[in-house]
Amino acid sequence: RGCSQIGFARWKKDRLFGFSAEGNGILTLDLGECKKPCELALNYRITTPNGGLRVELQGHDGYRLNESVLLAGDQCAATVAWEKGTRIMPPKEGRLVAVIHMDCAELFGYELRSAQ
Repeated sequence: RGCSQIGFARWKKDRLFGFSAEGNGILTLDLGECKKPCELALNYRITTPNGGLRVELQGHDGYRLNESVLLAGDQCAATVAWEKGTRIMPPKEGRLVAVIHMDCAELFGYELRSAQ
């Protein structure tokens, strides 16, 4: 007969799989319709000291890449921010699309939640 073993696997909450950029990478997310002010939270890990994440919202003034605050470290629910803050106002028309610029980073998940 064959041998049998019991194994054990462990991972951080909400980090079973994700998107990884060993250098520079871009991930586009269709966040759907946003009818009231909201915030975007990311579950991510930066893999090198010089890495980071920045987020822009396509076609949405005030949420451009150069206005994005750099995200660093290892966070399970970090709120994305721009120069004017974290609150995302509903677009005049269409859907909310986030473009995530990753530099030596892993992205595991996101949440679009009502603004505080």
